[in-house]
Amino acid sequence: MDLHEETGIAGAGNVMYAESCSAHKFLQMRIFSSDDGTPVQGKILRIEDSEAIAQGQPGFDVFSARPVIYRFRNGMLQSTGTEPAIEYAGHREWWNLGLIERVEDDDLGVVETWRRGIPVSIASA
Repeated sequence: MDLHEETGIAGAGNVMYAESCSAHKFLQMRIFSSDDGTPVQGKILRIEDSEAIAQGQPGFDVFSARPVIYRFRNGMLQSTGTEPAIEYAGHREWWNLGLIERVEDDDLGVVETWRRGIPVSIASA
């Protein structure tokens, strides 16, 4: 699966963006495609570390490795019903049309609310 950037979300100047517990916020508004160039659809499981570096890639930290579930629609991260677009043990992220809407992290005890790809609140769970 290749990552193709269409546009990016600038978080510069937003303190909450920097403080967000999402290791995947940099994926907003990006289009994922399969090897044949078609947009990724459905659920994908991959092993990655706490910095979202995939197993087998340079810099991968085996000690923080975990299975992560991604859900896609038309190549963008997309939640389906009650299922988050990104989830791993103790962490869930709800996305809509390639933008984060909500992040919950049980280990940190936080809930983040996002609007148009920018965090507007970070609260204790």
